[in-house]
Amino acid sequence: TVTGITYNGVALSLIVARSTITLVGRVECWGLANPTSGSNTIAVTLSGSITSVGTAVSYVNVNQTTSTEGANSNQATNVGAADATVDITSTVNNAWVHAAIATDDASITASQTTRNNVTGVGGSGADEDTGPITPAGVTTMRYTDVGALTTWAIAGYVIVPFGSEPVV
Repeated sequence: TVTGITYNGVALSLIVARSTITLVGRVECWGLANPTSGSNTIAVTLSGSITSVGTAVSYVNVNQTTSTEGANSNQATNVGAADATVDITSTVNNAWVHAAIATDDASITASQTTRNNVTGVGGSGADEDTGPITPAGVTTMRYTDVGALTTWAIAGYVIVPFGSEPVV
C-alpha cells in the first residue's frame, strides 16, 4: 500500500482505496486541493518493495473547500467475462468523476476518457474520468473486455466544481 504521497513537499490526502479480492492488486486515489502550479515533484512512499504505477491528473475550477465527494469502490472476481463497474454519485451539477482500476487481466478497455492504461506481467490498470455531469446523480464507471476469472478492484470519486457545495 501507499503510506504517503507529497506534491512539491505538501502531503496529499487519501480519497478512496480498494484491494482486489485476492489482495494481489490495489488501487488508491489521493488528492490535494489548490496545489502550487508549475512543474513539481510527486513523491510516493510505499509500504514495501513492489511493482507500482502512478498517474497524476490536474483539474481546474475545483471547489477549494470541498473538492471531492461521493467516493466509492467495488471489487470482484468474474465468473464469466463481464464488465467491471462502480457507481459514483454526485450531488452537484457540472461535476467530473475520476476512477481507477487494478486487475490481473491485461486486456481491459475503458468507456470513459483514458488518462493512462498500463499493462504488465501481473495485469493492468487504468485511470479515467468523465464530465461535466449534468444533472447530478449516479455515474457508472465501466471497464470492458474483462475476462472470465479476472480479479479486479475499482476506486473513484466526484470532483466538485468551483461555486458548488455538495448537499450534506
